Amino acid sequence: MKYNVRKWNPFLIAIPDFGIGVFWALSGTIAPWIIYEHTQSAAKVGILLSLGALTGIFVQVFSGVLSDRTNSRFGKRTPWIMLGVAIAAISQIAWAFSPNYYVLLAVAFVTYFSVNFYQGPYYTMVMEVVDRDQIGFANTLARTTAQIGVTAISFISAYIWLKGGSYISCIIIALFLLVPTFLVLPFVVKERPENIILSSNSKFTLDFVKYPKVLQLFIAAFCVWGGYGCLIPMLTPYFGGHLNFTKENLAFGMTLYGVASICYGVFAGKLNDKFSKKKVYLCAVSVFFIAILIGNFITSSVFMFYLFIALAGIGFLSTQIATYTLLPEVAPRERLGEFQGLLNMCLSLSQFIIIIIMGEIIDRGGAKFLYPTATVLMFIAFVVMIPNLKDKKLHRLSDHLN
Repeated sequence: MKYNVRKWNPFLIAIPDFGIGVFWALSGTIAPWIIYEHTQSAAKVGILLSLGALTGIFVQVFSGVLSDRTNSRFGKRTPWIMLGVAIAAISQIAWAFSPNYYVLLAVAFVTYFSVNFYQGPYYTMVMEVVDRDQIGFANTLARTTAQIGVTAISFISAYIWLKGGSYISCIIIALFLLVPTFLVLPFVVKERPENIILSSNSKFTLDFVKYPKVLQLFIAAFCVWGGYGCLIPMLTPYFGGHLNFTKENLAFGMTLYGVASICYGVFAGKLNDKFSKKKVYLCAVSVFFIAILIGNFITSSVFMFYLFIALAGIGFLSTQIATYTLLPEVAPRERLGEFQGLLNMCLSLSQFIIIIIMGEIIDRGGAKFLYPTATVLMFIAFVVMIPNLKDKKLHRLSDHLN
């Protein structure tokens, strides 16, 4: 059994992330098209789409805490993953039947809530169904699988829409959510008994501040995802609206972004498990920092734009993997779901804040401040992670099992 876990679980547990990647990719293409069937207000479109980040601020913490305290025959995480993905799929189909914007707003809230609800336990489970020396490998496979989903569906989203409009599109999105998850859970990939350690905390607390290494990681991640918020969400307003790059340039750039990140994921493989997790993190942030720095100097060169966006794809994916791989090294094992949720709260809050602020600044003619802001954030993320902090007390139940 040990051999089978080592051989197959990192690959199998990555499969559901394909559907998650597809969902978030289509939230940037088909979702706006559906919204525009009910309103022509860009502000209303933005409000609805911001629900993804808004619900991510608190929902993943809630589901993480809930799963930490669950004991069922299917494990801690699996029941909540299955419930969340089922509700997400049903509510996604309901998008097509919403009669007006305000009904769609309510339905979208349920969808984004449900996807965020099951993402927390799922990403925690990725780290729990493999051996500890495979966590980096499993995270690499999962994030790369998600990026494959993003890139693949981006090529056919317009085709799907033209062939079936909102009805077929919503059904396809729902199937991409359901099928990959039900394909591997709960009977193929099962939670490992040694990881079913219930949290000793009877209530939720924000005592993560007592863990210096966790706080260090959270601050750095907040800055990294703030830099990312200046990158992809602001790509069209900045490079299209401010620098006048063509839609074809932007589309091909996003293709390079996806392909470059996938190539990194494929070739990086087990490298993340062969070196110090912190050193891997610092290297990843350095690559992303260099990419963002290049962005400051792009004015009209299409080649430089393509170089920048490809390097950014590698930098951000490598930083994602490094962040999630480092978390179980610094967080208490019995509360890993809770700390996973808290990490995602930092990431969602960071993106929500930066998108709102930078969108307003760009509208007021301040586009020139976008990449300097992102560069400063990335520099802070690097500097914050340099000190070797010591945890005075870090409870890790049943570490002797490893």
